[in-house]
Amino acid sequence: MTSLVREVCREARPVVRRYHDRLFRALFGVSVSTCASLWRRIVPHVLYGTVKLKHLLWALHFLMIYPTEIAGSAAWGVDPGTWRQHIDAALSLLLNYLPKYPWARRSENAFGTLIGVVDVTRIKIQKPTMNASRYYCMKDQLYALKFEVVVSIKQPSMILWVSGPWKGAVPDITIAREMLLPALRHSEQLVADKAYIGEPARLITPIRGRDLNRTDRIWNARHARVHQVVERTSQRLKSWGCFRQTWRHDYDKCSAAFRVVSRITNCQLARGEHL
Repeated sequence: MTSLVREVCREARPVVRRYHDRLFRALFGVSVSTCASLWRRIVPHVLYGTVKLKHLLWALHFLMIYPTEIAGSAAWGVDPGTWRQHIDAALSLLLNYLPKYPWARRSENAFGTLIGVVDVTRIKIQKPTMNASRYYCMKDQLYALKFEVVVSIKQPSMILWVSGPWKGAVPDITIAREMLLPALRHSEQLVADKAYIGEPARLITPIRGRDLNRTDRIWNARHARVHQVVERTSQRLKSWGCFRQTWRHDYDKCSAAFRVVSRITNCQLARGEHL
């Protein structure tokens, strides 16, 4: 155990009385070694010691458990204002200095022209006070923000692209047409579900219909197996409490949190860490 890993364990003691890897992951979303790795990435950019290792732990705990300000600050023995201020600072560092999405290198894990799988992840939000209907997702019958995610077709299934947040009522195909499809090179394709039907040259979708022949059913079964790649990624992202629960903060903070969690997920995959 390195000195930094020991320091991580020591700083986590307010909520982890006795270290256990499974408990640490349950409270912070990552292993203690990954936490140390995240700190190494951001610490060179900390000015005047304004963000400390314990503040990174506060931020990870916030994302994984998503406590109220009263409960979260009490767990760490500080006042709510201090807790909130340092979490925001740590999230900003993670957002700015964790590795970006490897979109420019998407062809490295492609099968020919097939570069990945796309889907939308919906984050439940409280009913907005204005223009609520624009955020209402008919599919899930809830108010939501949408994030478009592209995952590489080959293992380790890295997250290549994230766009959003989009209002919950915006159709998935409209989201793809806005930014993703123009970003594709000529002939590049993505696997997508039936919500993306309408762009056959770029998006490979299931065959619709009630009376499908055997060939069509085999095609759809194979398509479903490939599409599971992005579904598993969405499940991983939603294992973090801030996305599993109803989001309570402003939408800019949700955008930052989603990008931080997705980049942490890529860091875990790059390290070969079990998720």
